[in-house]
Amino acid sequence: TGLVEPGLRCPQPALPAGTILRPPGTNVTLPCLEGEQENSTIVYWKLNGQNISSLCGRLVVERSHLVLPSVHYNDSGLYSCHANGHIIRSVHLLVEEPPEVPDFTCFRRSFTKDILCEWKPSRRLSSRSKAKLFVGKGLMGRNHTEHQCRYYSKSQKFSCRITMTHQDEDISIRVAMCVANSAMCVA
Repeated sequence: TGLVEPGLRCPQPALPAGTILRPPGTNVTLPCLEGEQENSTIVYWKLNGQNISSLCGRLVVERSHLVLPSVHYNDSGLYSCHANGHIIRSVHLLVEEPPEVPDFTCFRRSFTKDILCEWKPSRRLSSRSKAKLFVGKGLMGRNHTEHQCRYYSKSQKFSCRITMTHQDEDISIRVAMCVANSAMCVA
């Protein structure tokens, strides 16, 4: 079997310029106009090209600012502020919370089978969440190989398969799991 490798550094996701990242449940205020124009210009907001007024009544426009109380995952999208038929400002809002550190288990049903590593998150994950397994063979576990994990929605767990050959039976392995979403990557 293997050893869990502590401290593996996952590559942090890069957000596009102009993206605002907020965790669910926080209040978000999106500014449009500033100064004199803020008081004298009538603005309207769109989310992904659809007028906000046609959406639920929980979003509020205060002067030219859009206030989104207690945001949810489905509040993510491209918000644009319009005045006099022109786009004044656009901002992409991403509602996402960092994934939890994976507490995974690896097992092998027999010596003729591959090793399976599984992780069942304790809280709901966004659809943007992905998991990878880093596997190093030998005592030092060098030359990591990456294995994409598959998410099974019915059992709500990630599963990763490590293919082992007959020659690998006496080799120790080091295993680390990296879980990433748009907010952060953890191992």
